[in-house]
Amino acid sequence: MDAESVVERDVELESQPDGYRVLLVRPGRVVSAFNLDDCTAGEALAWAVEHQGDGDFALAARYRDRPGGGVGLMWLTPPPEELMDPPVRAPRGPGSSAMAWGWSG
Repeated sequence: MDAESVVERDVELESQPDGYRVLLVRPGRVVSAFNLDDCTAGEALAWAVEHQGDGDFALAARYRDRPGGGVGLMWLTPPPEELMDPPVRAPRGPGSSAMAWGWSG
């Protein structure tokens, strides 16, 4: 990792998010998405932690001012590990279709 001191005013674009999006990921890759409005990033993070249960979460700042409509997301946390590790086939004998979770790259 490289760290470099900068002048805080050295910026070309700065905008406030319209809200936040939280992905809650439960065991078995069950994903639920929530839009959170009228809150700070800290409040959105606290909400995600409170509601993650036995799973994990990802938090994004949400922007609505996209050309042609739609929503823009700026991820503030890394995606949950379970979403990064795609299911890969685990051979368990002739004709087996069992699935295993693991890194495939």
